[in-house]
Amino acid sequence: MGIETFIRLAREQGASDIHLEGEMPMALRVRGALRLVGEAIPASTLTSMARDIIGDSDWPGFIERCSYDVSRTVEGLR
Repeated sequence: MGIETFIRLAREQGASDIHLEGEMPMALRVRGALRLVGEAIPASTLTSMARDIIGDSDWPGFIERCSYDVSRTVEGLR
């Protein structure tokens, strides 16, 4: 499951945000409340996805802060 799949699922659920943490299910923010969806996602899977999204130039900053905010547009929706 890739980030685009997560975004599509979030849109279908009416979520404004996606929260991802290794070894936890995806959390969707729907009307201000967090809702867990699906199975736990391996940390190694999220690390690989994150590195692809963040890129080599911003990766050291992510490692230092342990945080990175990003938005994506999928099928014309942000």
